[in-house]
Amino acid sequence: MNLSFYKRIAAVSAFLLISFTLTGCTFDLNSFGIKKVPQDLQETATFNPEIQKQLEQSLTEVMIQSKVPGVIVGIWSPKGNWVHAQGYADIKTGKQMSVSDHFRIASNSKMFTAKAIMLLAEQGKLSLDDKLSKYVAGVKNGNTITIRQLLNMTAGIYDFTENEEFNDKYIENPTMPFSDQDFLKVLAKGKPTFAPGKSWKYSNSNYYLLGMVIEKATGKKAVDVIMDLVIKPMNLANTFFPASNELTGEYAHGYKDMDGKLTDYTTQNPMIPWTAGAMVSDVSDMRDWVKAYATGKFLSPAMQAEQLKWIDKPSENGDVRYGLGTMYVDGFIGHTGVIFGYNTFMGYSLKNDATMIIMTTTDDDHEGAAVKLFVQFMKTLWPEDLVKSRLAK
Repeated sequence: MNLSFYKRIAAVSAFLLISFTLTGCTFDLNSFGIKKVPQDLQETATFNPEIQKQLEQSLTEVMIQSKVPGVIVGIWSPKGNWVHAQGYADIKTGKQMSVSDHFRIASNSKMFTAKAIMLLAEQGKLSLDDKLSKYVAGVKNGNTITIRQLLNMTAGIYDFTENEEFNDKYIENPTMPFSDQDFLKVLAKGKPTFAPGKSWKYSNSNYYLLGMVIEKATGKKAVDVIMDLVIKPMNLANTFFPASNELTGEYAHGYKDMDGKLTDYTTQNPMIPWTAGAMVSDVSDMRDWVKAYATGKFLSPAMQAEQLKWIDKPSENGDVRYGLGTMYVDGFIGHTGVIFGYNTFMGYSLKNDATMIIMTTTDDDHEGAAVKLFVQFMKTLWPEDLVKSRLAK
């Protein structure tokens, strides 16, 4: 697909932004076929005009460069707030993005899985020092890998999503049947990347296995445990594990460029990413969630200290680290997420008392459109925090 399509999206959205700035009025969402949403989810722009102009320009540029059909941005800080949706939620029908649309949040789901594990540890249901083999049999090095190493990505477990045969089938049919036994079969085909605790490598397998650990430790379904321990206490009404392949209600479609054709990949089997990346949410819930996670809500001070024991990610320059189910990226604590059709970033900065949520409806840009937007917004809002960042290069 050529860039003219994305320029058209950007042009329409830019026109609306200019109208908004000149008139000083909020958008009439109903006139664009978008339902009314809660007050705290309304389109908002309270930065000074020059900063706002830079933010809007960065958004439009990245949408064109990364061929992004739709974006939702939420920034809340003492400098100002910006809540905005741009582009299309559904290209086929022409439905525009709304700030209330649901998204697949992909690997941001890992924060929820990690939180459940930490809470179970505080309840005495398991220990972070327990060996994986206590809960899941047959995994290579399982008798030496600890729960903590699964959480902080130092377990050295082969990432099942890197298996070419699996990936070919997944891309061809994202709704293919998949179970934990199918996962273990794919996992068995790979070799450990290093001895447990000796290095660091991101692996989706770790968090699929943690879902299995939750089920063994509690005798309940992992999604129910995460719902009861994490989601309900936080009153995250729009955050959930999908019960089927299809999304329901108001949601943004996700797209992949397949041989030059923008293909809808919204419908997917949630059992494939499962506790490593299947969850769905919206920008309002994620605003509340990521700040609570970063500040250790519902955790004891000791467990929060465990959560924020950072490991510098090897082979990367700049301030990028990993803790227990969370990333530290240039002062922001949160996570990134990539799944077919979606790329997301969310984080909270204690230093700046700032929350940033970015949701995009494509995963095609290998550098991540959401991460690119994060960098551009950081250059405008907190450039001093990007001085040593690899991301800004």
